[in-house]
Amino acid sequence: DTDKPVLLVRKDADLLYFMLKQAMYLRKTSEQAELLQEMEKSIACQADAFVRFFEKNGQLGQFIDMETEELLAGDTASAAIAPAGLALAYEYFQDGKYLETAERLGDIYLVEYLKKGMVNGGPGEICQAPDSESAFGLLESFVQLYETTGKEKWLAAAEEAFDLAVTWVVSYDFNFPRESTAAKMGAHTRGTVFANAQNKHSAPGICTLSGNSLLKLYRFTGD
Repeated sequence: DTDKPVLLVRKDADLLYFMLKQAMYLRKTSEQAELLQEMEKSIACQADAFVRFFEKNGQLGQFIDMETEELLAGDTASAAIAPAGLALAYEYFQDGKYLETAERLGDIYLVEYLKKGMVNGGPGEICQAPDSESAFGLLESFVQLYETTGKEKWLAAAEEAFDLAVTWVVSYDFNFPRESTAAKMGAHTRGTVFANAQNKHSAPGICTLSGNSLLKLYRFTGD
């Protein structure tokens, strides 16, 4: 049905996480009080919707109907970064339901996806193929869950997510055909990150993320 207002939940999961980071910055700096007040209403509504959808479906799925909150396609790690967003929502609003949902989701993503070595469904155009974006989103979530709760289980999960995520990082330079633009540019591929198993696109960094979770993981572990 092309009339359905379909949402890839990964997009809203990203949005929740980064809107909370922005709100935390604005609160700390006491800038734009009116804007912050409006943002807080919107962020709380979004966080509540994640909790409500999870309680109804036992998962966050991949594609949903935004108006009816109907699960259209599920059983992926598309919203792998959602636990990070909900953990920050708990820190910001001090509402226990956000952290409870974040940890329950974390357990699902850990057992059903990471432990099985298959994290998938983040990009919108790859159906349900395995992808690096969900893997790095999961790393972000486990690092944030550890930072929020101090529970060692989440630090161990973060280290495991890291091990999976870096398998998407290219460890050598491709031998491009001489006549190709990449060869003429002297392009390097070592350190680039494959997006997913379907489109085989490799980019200079992690899609939509700075890699801050890697720095935090180093600080937490000394590794």
